[in-house]
Amino acid sequence: MWSGEVRSLACGVVTMPETCRAVEVATGLSSEVVRGMHLEVFDGSVLDPAGVRVGDKESVRRAESREWAQFFGSRACPGCLAASGGVWLAWWKLSWAALCPEHRTLLVDLCPHP
Repeated sequence: MWSGEVRSLACGVVTMPETCRAVEVATGLSSEVVRGMHLEVFDGSVLDPAGVRVGDKESVRRAESREWAQFFGSRACPGCLAASGGVWLAWWKLSWAALCPEHRTLLVDLCPHP
């Protein structure tokens, strides 16, 4: 946690081993599947999250300066959220994610019904 906020730094980008184990115990999903739900699946590619450590604001700041992911927010497709019952897609955290290819709508970053 950072500065009393209730959200984790790098949420949706990388996950801690303890989190993977907890999800595995609770759901039966393997750690590989859990990590595959995060942008860390791109580790070693052009979207390289190597060096981003959950809860380490300096590592997050360095990664933010590369501007390939949104670390403190996300966009979303209302159509996808409605169709999936609220499943959030990791690729929405990519900085250049702007349009849903399925619904052909702009992704939103503010809730229309606060």
